[in-house]
Amino acid sequence: MKKLFLLLLFIGFTNNIHAEVIPSIEKIFKEKVKTITEGDLFYGCIFFITYGDEDLFTQKEKIHSIKIGDPKESADLMVKDFNDLSKGDTKAPKVGDCYAFMSLMNAPVMVMTDKRMVYARVKLYLEDYTVGQNIIKRILKDELTIDEYFEDGINYGQKRIKLTGIVDKMFVAGDGNLAIDLVSKQGNVITAWYMKFDWENNDSIKNHLRSIKTGDNIQLKGFFETEIGETAFFSIQSVIEQ
Repeated sequence: MKKLFLLLLFIGFTNNIHAEVIPSIEKIFKEKVKTITEGDLFYGCIFFITYGDEDLFTQKEKIHSIKIGDPKESADLMVKDFNDLSKGDTKAPKVGDCYAFMSLMNAPVMVMTDKRMVYARVKLYLEDYTVGQNIIKRILKDELTIDEYFEDGINYGQKRIKLTGIVDKMFVAGDGNLAIDLVSKQGNVITAWYMKFDWENNDSIKNHLRSIKTGDNIQLKGFFETEIGETAFFSIQSVIEQ
């Protein structure tokens, strides 16, 4: 009996060694990941289910998508395995159910104000796995270059920072706000917006803005208004004179 117990213990231990360790959706958001790439695995529990309209003949509502995480940090998923399931079906998922998923696409994480969200097509991951909850703390710099922003691969949200980069172009939009495109060495662009009410009545600021030329290296103080994967929009609080 003791030998059988040890054998079962060994088998369980061996299986656990080979089980895939996958992150929870909470871990992904906390680590400020910019993109869930095709083939990535992740785990989460359903807090909301969206259904389609009731079918005239079957009188059933097919599952359209599910949300995992929570209302402030969520993943909105269209699950391939749920395509033929309807509300009330025996095998249909319910709020509170937890699953492992594999992404079927590159899905950028969107960061807007105090929310993080991602939309993705996925399928269920049915192999052995364990959930990795150990969060790697990402250090957000107070000052960084545009090249560092893209190389580091993490979201900054609305942390106030100083951002340095090369001016690719400047233009005044139809609403009168000023846009400054900063370009990295790899050709990635961050569009920074300077609201007109912050500079239109200040001659000193306007003169400084007029002096900036394409190719100049400038430093902006502000925060990221929106981040969607590798696309970012920066809100300027001031253009620092150097």
